[in-house]
Amino acid sequence: MNQFVTRKFAADRQVATGTVRVSDWERAKEAVVDPSVEIGYRVEGGLDGQGRPMLILQLSGTVELTCQRSLHPMPFTLGRRTPVLLAGNQRELEAWDQEVEDAEVVLAKEPLALDALLEDELLLSLPFSPLCDDPECAETLRRATGDGQAAAESADHASPFSVLRGGNTKQSH
Repeated sequence: MNQFVTRKFAADRQVATGTVRVSDWERAKEAVVDPSVEIGYRVEGGLDGQGRPMLILQLSGTVELTCQRSLHPMPFTLGRRTPVLLAGNQRELEAWDQEVEDAEVVLAKEPLALDALLEDELLLSLPFSPLCDDPECAETLRRATGDGQAAAESADHASPFSVLRGGNTKQSH
């Protein structure tokens, strides 16, 4: 995809939509289980309440991530809408970044590669440590942790270092 967005794109309230394969993105393909999946995108140009050029980035679809509890694939649905203000120079960038809390601010004195914006949006949308909602997954972890705790406690009684952990305090001479 060789499309670019500009401040004029935003001011003219243009819209770009389409689909893209995650495998087209070098960084993002490592973050998902199946990078061949296609996701949808919509980029809307416009102005914010103070007349500043902005984009609304939105990705749609489902990607599979690895649950960090069970290490099994889990679905993750995309759908976040992210407002992005397009600063024309460094002064605007710094000022707007201080003023605005509900939008990202990027320097757009040159045309911005749509591909890079969308890849960044995907990466920022993903949870840092994904955990599935499967109750069995959580229960399996609890059992594993509980069993691990019991094994550690029984090992304390046999270990000469158990004194350091508050275990067996009997000393022999």
